[in-house]
Amino acid sequence: MQRLTLGDITFGTDPDGLVLTVRGREEPITLSKPQVEQLEAFLRQSGACERRVGFRVPVASLPDAIREGFRVQIRVGARILLARCIDLSLTGIQLEVAGLTLRRGMEVPIRLNLDDLECRTVGSVVRYEDDHLAMHFPQAVKNGELDPPAPLLAMYRQLETEYLRLRREEEEGEPTFGPEGDSAHG
Repeated sequence: MQRLTLGDITFGTDPDGLVLTVRGREEPITLSKPQVEQLEAFLRQSGACERRVGFRVPVASLPDAIREGFRVQIRVGARILLARCIDLSLTGIQLEVAGLTLRRGMEVPIRLNLDDLECRTVGSVVRYEDDHLAMHFPQAVKNGELDPPAPLLAMYRQLETEYLRLRREEEEGEPTFGPEGDSAHG
């Protein structure tokens, strides 16, 4: 039997499902296999685990023309606010936006635009501190599997491609030329 202890609760497995032993309680609690499946689904949806999947594109580090072409609006009550994107993943976004009163778990309509692409979705507040707002896109994950809306995927790929292209150029460096116009590298 496998065991995991977290604080006063010890989780164990047996052929019938999951057994929970609570310190100070004589009788263990047994969850059947269907109940364990319900618990797993609840934990996936509740945010008890890391939801980010894959790479976060650091949008704030992209050149002005690209960064300014990616527009983010959020609606909080009757207010529609423009926000500055710090980074974007397929499952969430980090923004800079001031003057809000938001709490963890609150769902906020969000609109993303990049060139002729538009994605309207919902962001669930993960964190809001010092004008930095981190949101998860619940609609990007279905049944525990990554399934982002097509426009979000297209925007992400475009921004990621641009970021990786710029990084490659930085790593390779531009060739230098001597006085005769020949490459100094050879």
